Amino acid sequence: MRSGKRIAAAALAVALAVGMFSGCGRIDADAAAVTVADGEDTVTLGYANFVAKYTQAVYETTYGSSLGEDMWSRDLYGNGNTFEEDVKSDVMDSLQEQYLLVHHASDYGVELTEEEKSAIETAASQFLADNTEKAIEQMGATQEYVEQMLTWQTISGRVSEAIRQQAQPTATEEDARMRTFTYVFFNTASITDDNGETRAMTDEEKEEQRELAQLLTDPANFNLGASSVGGTMDTYSYHPGDEDETMAPEVIEAADALSEGQVSPVIEVEDQGFYVIRLDSDYDQEASAEKLESLQEEQRDDYLQTTLDGWKEETSWKVNDSQWAKVTFDVPFTAAGAEE
Repeated sequence: MRSGKRIAAAALAVALAVGMFSGCGRIDADAAAVTVADGEDTVTLGYANFVAKYTQAVYETTYGSSLGEDMWSRDLYGNGNTFEEDVKSDVMDSLQEQYLLVHHASDYGVELTEEEKSAIETAASQFLADNTEKAIEQMGATQEYVEQMLTWQTISGRVSEAIRQQAQPTATEEDARMRTFTYVFFNTASITDDNGETRAMTDEEKEEQRELAQLLTDPANFNLGASSVGGTMDTYSYHPGDEDETMAPEVIEAADALSEGQVSPVIEVEDQGFYVIRLDSDYDQEASAEKLESLQEEQRDDYLQTTLDGWKEETSWKVNDSQWAKVTFDVPFTAAGAEE
């Protein structure tokens, strides 16, 4: 969840109500939540509060049923922070990056057309019309703030993409070379009996699995497929030399030793089971093309982040902690009509 820092504009379609309404009189909307460029500019507490409360509402309507009423006070990431603190930190990071992207928009020829500005104005009006009066007040939503959020989202997204397209990825076809093998897996970790109870396998049952796996080491038998002996069959692609976080290293090591068409001996992976694999392709063109695209996209993302990091170093961004602390997620939001 935490990776989704920027809120999608499409989420404005959600209609909200509040649980126990308590108003938002605790904040001074005109106070500075952030002082930018040594006082040359500010981000108002009113706007920062709205973005934070809107983010709160999106999380609650999306994850509230699974995370529970105490979601904001829990340490969901195991980092010693409450979920509220983590999300507020993400909101502030997103505000900083959006601010910088918007203020560099002219460098990349990005601007909104009059039609787009009109569409944003209409969308903001509709958002206010779709939500209850109490929810709007609890969020601190105004026509100005909603338009600003949509404007920043739109422009920052376009500038981000313009920056990414300026990157010159260095990933090569060799960097993306993928080998593909078919594997059949025989589980020895547990077994479900006729009563639906799960238990550990006995040594005898594990040996039976090994014997079934051994049958597939004959290429003729392997080609018959897993259904003939009860294993689980699938394919897997990997890049030689990479540390693989998904497939067991014993299996990757065995794959490295195979030529195309060869079938491996039985591979035992402790606490998992037995594998038998067949190398299908020493150079899988389709998988390699997908890997190359993925590597290039990662490098474009890295270039964007490097650009943003440079701007952050050049532009002071001082959060007014005492004001920002007044923004809390104490009052829950619900989807309008959910409690009717």
